[in-house]
Amino acid sequence: MIPIQRHHDRPRAIPRQRRGIALLLVLIAMATATTLTLGWLASQDNASIVGQNISSAAEARALACSGIDLAASITQTETVWRDAGSDGILMQNYPIGAGTIDLSVLDQATDAAPTSETTDLLVTATGHVNGLSQTVTASISLLEDDDGTVHGEVNDFALFALGSIELSHHASVHRWVDAPASSLGRRIPIGTAKRHAHSVQIRGESNVIDGTLYQNDSASPSHFINRSRLEVPIVPTELPLTLDGAGDTLPSNVEPPVRRRRAQMNRPDSNDVVIRRNQTVRWNTGGDITIEGNLILEPGARILISSPTRLNLGGNLIMDDSAILLSGDATFEAEITGRVDLDDARIGHRKSGWIDPDRIHLGSESDATSADTWRMDGDTAITGIIEGSGIDLILEDEATVRGRLAANTIHMRDHSQVLFDHGLTDGLGLARAADLLKEHRRRGRRHSNRLSNLPRRFLSQLLEISHGGQMDARDEHDGPNNVLNWRLSATPRPVAVEVRILAHGVDPEEWENAARLLTEASQ
Repeated sequence: MIPIQRHHDRPRAIPRQRRGIALLLVLIAMATATTLTLGWLASQDNASIVGQNISSAAEARALACSGIDLAASITQTETVWRDAGSDGILMQNYPIGAGTIDLSVLDQATDAAPTSETTDLLVTATGHVNGLSQTVTASISLLEDDDGTVHGEVNDFALFALGSIELSHHASVHRWVDAPASSLGRRIPIGTAKRHAHSVQIRGESNVIDGTLYQNDSASPSHFINRSRLEVPIVPTELPLTLDGAGDTLPSNVEPPVRRRRAQMNRPDSNDVVIRRNQTVRWNTGGDITIEGNLILEPGARILISSPTRLNLGGNLIMDDSAILLSGDATFEAEITGRVDLDDARIGHRKSGWIDPDRIHLGSESDATSADTWRMDGDTAITGIIEGSGIDLILEDEATVRGRLAANTIHMRDHSQVLFDHGLTDGLGLARAADLLKEHRRRGRRHSNRLSNLPRRFLSQLLEISHGGQMDARDEHDGPNNVLNWRLSATPRPVAVEVRILAHGVDPEEWENAARLLTEASQ
């Protein structure tokens, strides 16, 4: 008999009611809604202020842009605007519309107030409206002098040669970063008047950083041989590429062997001037100095120049571990009839850092019929301009030139380098003129923002130059053409200028420094 199993049902547990959770959710929702509402109401209270600040900032930026236009208009006139004073301030708190502007100009080449020779300006315009300020900076270039003269020279070329240009090994051409004008980031022009094949060669590890080659429009298709890793664009031009009035390569004089050159230092001629080992000579009186023979500086010798000096050298310049140094506001110009042999030499200023290379000119005689070798090797360092049709220039070893070169031929080898200062550009050089003509061919005046603001007379005469003509001075205007107070009197604006905006509304250097600090902090 199977026993009967009885199951006893256990009572189920009755769940407890959670009556407080709904109230809690309601309270959280109400708190969130209250917070959002209060935030929205607060933003509505600030909306008018934020909107006013945005409007004032935009208006201040527009005023700053108007200041740039005003500066360009002033430079287009034939007034004495360059007499702005030592601080370069043209206007301060000048009222325009609902605000004021501050307007200052600096010479791009020197970062100082403009002078009578200034053709490239750095303009800063700051607009002020309701306590907010906006700044616009621009580059303004005068393409002609006040009398209508266009320079059309080779002073805007880092390298220019009547004949060949050759860079090999690790030679390089790039910007001089310490120069004020380097911040503009312009390209580095090189050019040659020679049209034959292989006239310009960049070989090995040599390079021209951000370079552009200007060549005659009838040059050989193989005129330029570039084996470097960097691209160098080519700009053909119909402009005459000349140096000292010469357009053809001059014949080269045979350079004496090294043994003969060294012997000349040991056995000088009676017409030679020799500065002995570790001797210091001071040229303090300035003016012209004429040496019929050679100027020889032995190791450790120095020439200190404290006044504007011009040297007429009838022979050779030979320097071995020696120096020619300027001090103060001195300038030095040397016309050398013979050759130049510099070994571990230094020609420049006594102070370190940037100085204007235009203060030192080394050149051959202007009417040279043949070219002598100018050799610079070792640790030779020159700050200045080397220019002359009678120069066959050779840079070797670690030789460095801070400035620009223009010669019959240019050869750079080893680790030699040229640091180009864009501040040496004076008005409308050949490279800039070629760029304007290229733009005219490509787009025409009416469709080019760069050309549309230039006077028609200027472009017409520029086209005439490209066909062998001359740029004539502007015709005199009827009535006074030199109004001293350009703030009150309207004046003609015949001078051709080119304007390029560099920064708009902010200080880019300050912004970049802040971004760099944030990047470093995050790392």
